[in-house]
Amino acid sequence: MKKNLILAVALTLGAMTAVSAKSVEKAQESNKITVAVIAQDTTVKNDTVVQQVADEFKAIKFEELNEKVQTTIRGLVEKYDLNALHFNAKRQITKLKTTLKSDKTEKTFYFDAEGKEIEYDESQKSQEK
Repeated sequence: MKKNLILAVALTLGAMTAVSAKSVEKAQESNKITVAVIAQDTTVKNDTVVQQVADEFKAIKFEELNEKVQTTIRGLVEKYDLNALHFNAKRQITKLKTTLKSDKTEKTFYFDAEGKEIEYDESQKSQEK
């Protein structure tokens, strides 16, 4: 069963790569400017394929964050389980994925360099490109 799943995932990823390469080739032929987003990491979690797309947020260790952001995150530990910690060096934004302990809902926090929570969404990201 696992071999079939792995084979299916490999075939799917191969087909997606071929389609992406063909799309880029067609765009180059027609002299159109195309931005290609390439998946950096592919992992298998609970028998599903998860692809993390390059969005300029990189994994970071807690100790590498500045003191203000560390203090803010420490304040969340009582209510939340910490799942992932990422940092965008270009924008100086820390991204923290958490799960609320009481009802297991997931929430993503964004903090500026001062440790203050900020609103960050995909529309901000696309405006800055």
